[in-house]
Formats: sequence, structure tokens, C-alpha cells
Amino acid sequence: MSNPDSTNQPSSGHDADVLSEDRFIRLSKQISEELTAAQARLIALERREDTPARQHETELLWRQIKTLETKKSECEGEIARLQERIRACRDARDRKAPDQTPAGSLLDAVRRKTTERALAAPAQLPFWPDAVRGVPNGILRSALFGAIKRGKRRYVEREVFASVQGIDILYTGPRLDQSDLDVWQGALHLARLAPLGNRIEFTEKSFLRLIGRGGEGGVNIGKSDRDWLKNALARLSANTVEIKQGPYAYAGSLVDEYFRDEDSGRYVLVLNPRMKVMFGREGWTQIDWSLREALRGHPLAQWLHGFYSTHACPFPLKVETLHKLCGSATGEQTQTDAERNKAILGWRNDSLIPALDVLVEACLQVGQAFSWEITHGDLVNVSRDPSKSQRKHLQAKPGKPLSDGK
Repeated sequence: MSNPDSTNQPSSGHDADVLSEDRFIRLSKQISEELTAAQARLIALERREDTPARQHETELLWRQIKTLETKKSECEGEIARLQERIRACRDARDRKAPDQTPAGSLLDAVRRKTTERALAAPAQLPFWPDAVRGVPNGILRSALFGAIKRGKRRYVEREVFASVQGIDILYTGPRLDQSDLDVWQGALHLARLAPLGNRIEFTEKSFLRLIGRGGEGGVNIGKSDRDWLKNALARLSANTVEIKQGPYAYAGSLVDEYFRDEDSGRYVLVLNPRMKVMFGREGWTQIDWSLREALRGHPLAQWLHGFYSTHACPFPLKVETLHKLCGSATGEQTQTDAERNKAILGWRNDSLIPALDVLVEACLQVGQAFSWEITHGDLVNVSRDPSKSQRKHLQAKPGKPLSDGK
């Protein structure tokens, strides 16, 4: 991508890079604003009656959104490249004069201004349609939102959670389950329409309907559902997650803050803008919401659905590996290897196999292919239909298979 306003740049390469970075940050912010407006128009359009004119307008909007997302990605890539060159130049300068503190200069002032703009620029999540939920792969490929039993939550402090190779998670707070993931997915779903850090406002009933609570259309929402939502939001805000996913890292709570506005009677929720780093290219997955809803009441099946949705071509995994990754507490109190092996065998027969069968049946109901078998060595082999984006990824760049996670 060529530098905008490439003329009249200072002769110094460092100076030119600093000024170019400033221009690209402003351009990225402008594209973000256009992208937000286009996404809002698409949401409004999807709620109108289905007609040929609406279909045509929807297609045009999708093309515009994809074009803007590509431009934004190119801008962010150019910003990262320029920042790397600026750091390299500064490091080289510091090595030549380690004991000298550079005097204040115009470039220092530009650098401070650029940093302020970068922090102030809207942090926008990628856009996804109403029928899916966007979730970072690092979340779905770990035990952070585990397939755990209901009841009293264990509190942990900077505990290392099981995850696939390339993802590291340290967590402090009450253990989280799949219903908590529903709430967090709902918050992300609303947050995708505005820059991260903005206030997200909703009523209890509208949010509970959004995440499928209270029966068909939320007609049976009651006090127990409202109390459950308060408790779930409290858990999501009373934690600290330190997650490294590829080249990115995030540290903070899953929900920065939430409260009920007594004047309006609406909830207000805020997500950390830095959370955007978990939604980098190929770093997140669109989860079929109707399929996840069909698995309600089967937390292990929901976890398996999320986990395998992140892989276009799932690699065989040991039963023991899946047991660790889903956060199961089965076998925690065992004292010997024999006792643990017996507990995992029981988990395979009594929990994993029934959950895989439930997932197969749910996929059949929505016309998706999903099959499994456990082969010699207790390896779980899964075959599924990749999503459209995953098929494109496979055609363009075959993915590296997942290791067995020993």
C-alpha cells in the first residue's frame, strides 16, 4: 500500500516514517468511522422485509464493508511496519550514544502526538451478521470458559489454564462456564456496532432474549433470569485475564465495568478497547448461534462446538488432551496414575462420547456435517464442514495442523 501524501516529506528516513505513521493513523480512524456507519446501515437493512431491492442493497453494503475492512487491515499493517522501522532507527541511535539523552525536538513532539492519537483512535471489532457470534480463537481453544458443573465456583489466582500450543492464559477470578460465555458473546455482539470503550446500553429483557434465555422470544423471563444475569456480569468483571495469542497479548478483565442506570432502568456495559488485539486477522471465529442454542443444557457439547469451529481441518487429539482443554474437574482428586486413567476413561464414556453424539444430532438438524470416531491410542478424529472463510483459507494457504497437545 503506498504512503498517502508522500510528497514534501523530510529527507530524514526516521522523520518521514514518523510523519507517515501519523497520516496512516488518521486514515485508519477515518476508515473505522466509515466502516461503523456501513455496519449500522446493514443492521438496519437486515431488519426490513426481505425483497429483491433489499437483497441488492445488502449485497452492495457487504461489498463496501469488505473493501473497508481490507483498507483498514492494510493501514494497520503499514502502521506496524513503520513503527518497527522507527523502533529500529531509535535503537540504532541509542546504541551509538547510550549515555546521551536526546534533546526535545519536533520529532519527539510528533511522536507524543502520534501515540496519543493511536490511543484515542476508535478500537473497532470486526463486523459479523446477527446469525453468528464472534469469539477469539484463544478463548475457544482453552479451558477459560470451561465445561464445568453447576454450583459453587472455585476462585483461582493467576492460574495457568490449559490451552493449545501457541496460546498462554493466566486467569484470576471465579471459574467461568459456558453460560458465562453466552453473556460475554452477547456483550461482544452488541459492542461490534460501536468503538470499543463506548457505553453499551440495553435492558435486562432485551439482553436475555439476545442470548436465548427465557424460552422462545423470551416470554418466560423471570426474576431468576435477571438475578442470574447480574451474577454472570459480576463474574465477568471481577477477573483478570492475561492471554497471549500468537504475536498479540491482552491483560485485563473480560468486562471493564457495568452498572444499572437507575434513571433509565437500563444496563450500561463497557469493554476494554485493548481487547481488539484478540480479533486480529485469523485470530477469531464466527460461531453459529442457532447451533449453539440447540446445544443449550449440554455444556461439554457447547465447548466442543466452539473448539472445533476454530479449525477448518481438525487434527486428531487424545481424549486426555480434550479432557484438559475443556477444563473438566473429573479426576482432580485422584492420587495415582491408575486412578487418573480410570477417571479419564469414565469421562470419555460418560461425558465425551454422549456430548459428541449430541453435537452430531444438532449439526444434522441445521444441515451441517459433523462426524467423529475414537481410534487406537484414544485419538479423537473429527470431520466437519469448514465455514466459507475457512474454505477460502484452505484454498489460499493450507493451515498447519493442530498438535495433540501433550
